[in-house]
This record gives sequence, C-alpha cells and structure tokens, in this order.
Amino acid sequence: MTETYQVVLTREPDGRYSVVVPDVDGCFTYGATIEEAVANAKEAIEGMLEATQQLGEQLPTPASIVVPVRVELPAPQIKVAS
Repeated sequence: MTETYQVVLTREPDGRYSVVVPDVDGCFTYGATIEEAVANAKEAIEGMLEATQQLGEQLPTPASIVVPVRVELPAPQIKVAS
C-alpha cells in the first residue's frame, strides 16, 4: 500500500533545504539540493512510520494540503532626512 504525505521545503541561509512533514509528528530532515531533501524526506517518513507501527501506534493519516498564497508586499518606505 502506498500513501502520499506532503512535505514543506525551506531554503536556509546556508543554501541547504530543511524539510518538515506536517502530518508526521517529529519528522524533519534536510538536503543540500531539492532532490536530496525530497529523497531524505521519503526515507525519514518511512522510518518514522515503521517505528510508529512497531510501537503498536496508529499510523498518521495524511491530511495536510500545501497551497501557495500570493500576497502583495507593502511598498518600501522612503525615509526623509530631517
């Protein structure tokens, strides 16, 4: 059986990508590239689900939906010297 879990990637100041899995508590990882971060996320999710199952706990159901939201940024403030 397969399931699809959403992951959220954030580019960090050092260029790496941190990954959070909203539907799997405590599941996070990172990667040097997007591809590596996604591969590491898959491995981390599978590991967490296996551990959860071994503990006899119910597997988390994927419920998160990640949607980009476009917003208007405020105009830059121009400071006038006094």
